Amino acid sequence: MELNLPSTDPSNKTVLLFSGGRASSYLADKLKEKNGSLDDVIAVYFPVTNIFRHRYSKNDHVKAAVEKSMEEEYAAFKEALKAYSFGNVVEIKSYEDCDFVNGDNLIGDSGRLPFYNSLISLLQQKGIQLDDASSAVIGFNKRIFEHQALFNNATHNFGAEIRANSDKYPAILEKDPDLINYGKDNFVLGAYPPYQLFDVDDLLTNDKLYFPFKDMTAAQIQTLIGK
Repeated sequence: MELNLPSTDPSNKTVLLFSGGRASSYLADKLKEKNGSLDDVIAVYFPVTNIFRHRYSKNDHVKAAVEKSMEEEYAAFKEALKAYSFGNVVEIKSYEDCDFVNGDNLIGDSGRLPFYNSLISLLQQKGIQLDDASSAVIGFNKRIFEHQALFNNATHNFGAEIRANSDKYPAILEKDPDLINYGKDNFVLGAYPPYQLFDVDDLLTNDKLYFPFKDMTAAQIQTLIGK
């Protein structure tokens, strides 16, 4: 299966949001296969949803669980880096790492800041040589886009919305076939706020952003990349 990925060269660099997991490693392999090397790829470690949850959770147990998850993911990222030779590597590990010199924050002000342009600006601020037209590869799967559609089109009764339009939410149903997590709207709104950080539907209109897994469920991605 051919994935939608950018061509790169010294004047057309790309940012790969790289967690170190199998899916992001697969994307790194495919970028190298397409372009011959990863010299013009900047790997950015940015566990945005976990940073968001840790920053805004008021529950110490949740914070501790998020910290453990982040430690494990970061260890996987560092281990995966041994297999690749990226043009550069940037680590955004905390809420404070998202600060701009003017006081804005990529996560805290996400409702006001355009994600793509702001990410490029943040990396430039960190000394990475990128022009404003650089591309970015993000490994969001279909479930992320289904959540966005759900939040955009239903203000309440999320479970009822999914049941009535099951053909629109196959990735959500794959993850939670009995919709246990959608029994109470306040749980959904509390559990999934990171998916509302960015308007992914709006991001899809930006031709410099690549979402190679956007039409694939988690199971389909696993089948593609292998175990």
